[in-house]
Amino acid sequence: MQFLSQLFVLPKTENLSFFGLSKETYSIFLASLCQKEKRSILVVTASLYEANTLVDRLSTYFEETYLFPMDDFLTSEAVAMSPDLKLRRIETLMALMDKKPKIVVTNLMGYLRFLPERKAYQQAITTLSKNQEIAPKALLHLFQQLGYHRETIVTNTGEMAERGFIIDVFPLLEEHPIRFEFFGDTIDSIRIFDEKTQKSIASLDTITIQPFTEFLVQEPPEEEVSQKFLPNYAPVASLYDYFENPILIYQDFSTIEASYRTMNEEIWTYQTTKD
Repeated sequence: MQFLSQLFVLPKTENLSFFGLSKETYSIFLASLCQKEKRSILVVTASLYEANTLVDRLSTYFEETYLFPMDDFLTSEAVAMSPDLKLRRIETLMALMDKKPKIVVTNLMGYLRFLPERKAYQQAITTLSKNQEIAPKALLHLFQQLGYHRETIVTNTGEMAERGFIIDVFPLLEEHPIRFEFFGDTIDSIRIFDEKTQKSIASLDTITIQPFTEFLVQEPPEEEVSQKFLPNYAPVASLYDYFENPILIYQDFSTIEASYRTMNEEIWTYQTTKD
């Protein structure tokens, strides 16, 4: 458990904290600040509930509002990670790939989460084209690196499947899965298909595949590994590092500090009890 002492260190950076504003006024202020300064804003809350409620209010006033949610409990990742929270986090990371000013809200656990370096995440976004030379096995390996897991039939986002010279994948941000048909080591066709009927809907010349994982490494482990071990496989960053000169705002900094102290006490208790 020594990695935990490395994980839970609040990044050192300038920050803003505000008091005395109503919830509605606070949301309007954040939206106005982002538009006026033309800079992205990262808001850190003490809990996931606070992050969710703030995003709900902010979305009314500012379209480019995103949530980076993590369960508030340390044990959640070891027991059962929510696929919905994971999808929301990955969608937010993808949104941060462009420079358009936006507001991202996260809770303390999300702020402290290990992530791949922004450059590595951006370079992992892959565009595939009809008539492109790539072996089917190489494409499957690429999808595995990007976090897609193999199933018999593709029906949900994040899945891939292989049937002879056909490879199916359901990319992030797409409404329907994509089917690659090969002629030897050449992509002969790219088609959108219906996940329910498995029938083709339309043909494409190119398709961009985004990562479906926060554990982005060159050679993924054979077994699923907790995100806290990412530093053992690749250089890491925090959510803050995905921005370019953002405005960082701690919502109720004293409560965040209290949550941070409680979290470290829980870590210490866990370590001493286990040892």
